[in-house]
Amino acid sequence: MSEVLHRMTPMRLRDRRPQRRSRGFTLLEILVVIAVLGILSAIAIQQYNTFRSRGVDTQMKADLKNAALAMESYFSEFRSYPSSLAKLISLGFRQTEGVTLNISILLKNPLAMF
Repeated sequence: MSEVLHRMTPMRLRDRRPQRRSRGFTLLEILVVIAVLGILSAIAIQQYNTFRSRGVDTQMKADLKNAALAMESYFSEFRSYPSSLAKLISLGFRQTEGVTLNISILLKNPLAMF
């Protein structure tokens, strides 16, 4: 009878089952992870580019406002608008790095109306 009990113990039953060892990930799991990472990176790259372009636009708007203020300050002091960026810089205008500002003077011809 002890032999029968010994055969029926859970330890013996566990020994007869084939053991499955987990050595790594399955191919399906790896493909799912790669697909999810691809989707997330596509979204992240698009958002990064959007935020970056917004930042550049904000810098350009700020530079334009500062240039306009510097030009009006120059006009109030010299009664003419500056013809170069160097004259604005002499009044304290600071241009943002990576943003290019060009000054073009357009003269209106008063005789062109006739």
